[in-house]
Amino acid sequence: MSRHIFAAAAVICATAAPVEAQTLQQRYDAAEAALAAGEYEKASTLFADVLARMGKTQRGTPAEADLRQRLGEMDIALGRLERGLATLAPVIAIYEKAKATSALVDAHGLIGRAHEKLGEMRQAAESYQAAFDLNTDPAKIQTLSIPLARALVFTDAARARRMADAMLKDFRPGEDKRRSGELLGEFQMLRGRVELNAGNHKEALEWFKTAAKSAGGIGTRVSLSDIAIRSDLALASFLTGDLDKAFYYIAMTGAGRMGGKGPQFPDGSALTLPDCSPAFNLGPDDLVVLDIALSDDGRVLSAAPVYSSKPGEIEAVFVKAARSWLWSAEEMQKTEPFWRISTRVAVRCTFNTERRWIGDAFMRELVGETKAQTVSFGPLAGKADTETLRRELARLEAATGSDSPALVPVLTRLAEKDDEGVYVERARQIMEASDLSARRRAILDALIARNRVQRGGEALQRQPDASWPSDVADWFRVEQALELEKRRRSDRAESLYAEVFRRGDPKTDTLAQFAALRLASIAYDRKAQEQASGFLAATGLRPDQCALLDAAPIGRNNWVTADDYPQAAVNWGAEGYIVMGYDIAVDGKVKTPRVVFAYPPFVFEDTMEAVVGRWRFKPIYREGEQIGCTGARQTFRFFIPGKS
Repeated sequence: MSRHIFAAAAVICATAAPVEAQTLQQRYDAAEAALAAGEYEKASTLFADVLARMGKTQRGTPAEADLRQRLGEMDIALGRLERGLATLAPVIAIYEKAKATSALVDAHGLIGRAHEKLGEMRQAAESYQAAFDLNTDPAKIQTLSIPLARALVFTDAARARRMADAMLKDFRPGEDKRRSGELLGEFQMLRGRVELNAGNHKEALEWFKTAAKSAGGIGTRVSLSDIAIRSDLALASFLTGDLDKAFYYIAMTGAGRMGGKGPQFPDGSALTLPDCSPAFNLGPDDLVVLDIALSDDGRVLSAAPVYSSKPGEIEAVFVKAARSWLWSAEEMQKTEPFWRISTRVAVRCTFNTERRWIGDAFMRELVGETKAQTVSFGPLAGKADTETLRRELARLEAATGSDSPALVPVLTRLAEKDDEGVYVERARQIMEASDLSARRRAILDALIARNRVQRGGEALQRQPDASWPSDVADWFRVEQALELEKRRRSDRAESLYAEVFRRGDPKTDTLAQFAALRLASIAYDRKAQEQASGFLAATGLRPDQCALLDAAPIGRNNWVTADDYPQAAVNWGAEGYIVMGYDIAVDGKVKTPRVVFAYPPFVFEDTMEAVVGRWRFKPIYREGEQIGCTGARQTFRFFIPGKS
């Protein structure tokens, strides 16, 4: 859109308010200058301000539509896709009324781009098709054909095939032979993706081989086109069952190495994956492969579907999830933009069981309900690593202040590996300054004692303080018993659970209910079926409800060693990040192990499915059920010593 369009609109304003018109023009010029300088956020703010100040006489005119289109373009560039679509909503009707055909073509194309970035391929195809049909400029045909064919890959394979064939037929090489070869390779790659998503994986593989040859072959030189084509070769090889070739092609993209900087992995606490749900026609075997681009602050700028096991149906769900992921800002700032914008991942859905931590209510009481809204207690319940806890501490400090009670739970977890006592002393100082009640002091003491219990030693024998309220003492007993179970001392754990169970009503008291569930599993483990049934019946819970309250599964031989690192990955210097999903049968055996997130794809899957498949857990009693726990997840990071 050119500046003279708004300049003409400003003249309309001048007849009613010349001073305001001049101010609007100046702000519009400032917005254009910011845009030219690449200051998109500033440009967006200025365009929005001009739109808000427009006179009534300009509302509903092409002047408003032009400005909305400019603002929508900024929103889409900044990743604010829903906001961009809302900004652009009135534009089509305005241009249609004004019979502004050229502007309509641009507007439909922009709306299609937003839908494509959201993974909404059917809506994207409709908008791109509208732009294509309205166009009368021969010079724009190829420009409009490419995004339309890209969207049709997922919605209408026959039409996508015809369009890609037409583009290849009309292709004419330019003077720059290298760039011409890459462009031809990109068209051939698009043609291959039609077959890939149509289920014709062998045909797709041949197209990708042709594309690689056109782009200059497979060597040590790597461009964005090279990475995309080789990644597609790896995907097609994987889908045709040639895992050795898949590994080779992935290695030749540089994936898992980030240009020699070492792997940059996502923040596991922010790695939300879609729910396997009939509502989304999404099952555990469904797979979506995404190309994601990362900003220097670790946010996902875009997530483009490459392959979908159900084209046109499930891509948007995965793209929505991907847009919430985070990488380390510190590490991303060290990584060259080239590698940040060419990251490919393979993703599946999970059975997300939001298991409630038994200490959650006490933590909320400790930090106060207003602060508790800011705290995520999930990392506190499990084995969060020190780096994750430090990031959580930094986030909370920024959100609530350096002396906020909301920091206390994270500080006490960090204290587990702090022999000097710095973190626990800081936690005490914060709470002392918070006018600590006797009950909250008891909760803090129990929390610190609980964390010491997890380190083992004498703390496993500690008795609750006589001054603690009875429910706080029972919480400590339950946490102590859990740690004893993990250390295969179920006899001592059973006596602690029994003490808690006797004191409360397992139908209304959460701690007694939790104790009953653990007693049921312990009884089942020693073949006392009738006793196990009695404990479970006492809770009044259904098996699926038990999974929400029960402890996380307790492992018995969950080991991974250096021998499990694929030798081929070592040879190629590939490192990676895998999230495994699996179910656990009532007898403690792992069922259906599968990779739900992989970077890079296809390198570590087979190895880790075999490793997790041999794991065993303590039996989990569920009356009349075959599965004791669904949706279990485990993250693995693969590093080569001395490399990263």
